[in-house]
Amino acid sequence: MTPVAIGKDGGATRKGLLDTDAVGSFTAEVRAALTAEPSLVAELARLLLKTHFPDSLHDDILDAVGLELDDPRATGGGRDPNFRKRVLTAYQHQCAVCGLQLLLSGTSIALEAAHIRWHQAHGPATVPNGLCLCVLHHKLLDLGALTFSADLTVLISDELSGLAGLHEHLLVHHGKPIRPPLRDEDRPDLKFVEWHRREVFRGSARPVG
Repeated sequence: MTPVAIGKDGGATRKGLLDTDAVGSFTAEVRAALTAEPSLVAELARLLLKTHFPDSLHDDILDAVGLELDDPRATGGGRDPNFRKRVLTAYQHQCAVCGLQLLLSGTSIALEAAHIRWHQAHGPATVPNGLCLCVLHHKLLDLGALTFSADLTVLISDELSGLAGLHEHLLVHHGKPIRPPLRDEDRPDLKFVEWHRREVFRGSARPVG
């Protein structure tokens, strides 16, 4: 059995669970309760998604376990509605990884405000915990396919593979610095970057150069 990495609080880390493909199961009593009351499955699924996973991963998780919910995106939970506006403004409406900047009738499209430390992991809705990312790089950040070094260069996981699109959309940015925000005080806080590398990033970073 592969050992699971233990965090500072004595519990297994997210990265450790992901890297070892850890699985869990319910007790017989819980299984019986869920069988007797099927509506509890959807209720618990929404609660788990809202509490532990960023919105960008909800559909993937539901697909992986074969669940369909009437409202699969369990959003809310005290989120700051102005977070996106502040982050996109700080980065001048450009993806910090690839520089994508698209406008439709004067409105930015395909850009999102990504939490570096997830909202569900008590990451604050502040610009230093945010990055303006295109929808592709936001999804890959949340999946742990990419992260950032202590000097804010892009790192791509050695577990990521593929043919079409891998080089031109990802590897071309590996080892390159992010596009910084307009103001120094808005640069990513390294404590959130370190959390992402430790808890979310999958595998190891590819060699640079």
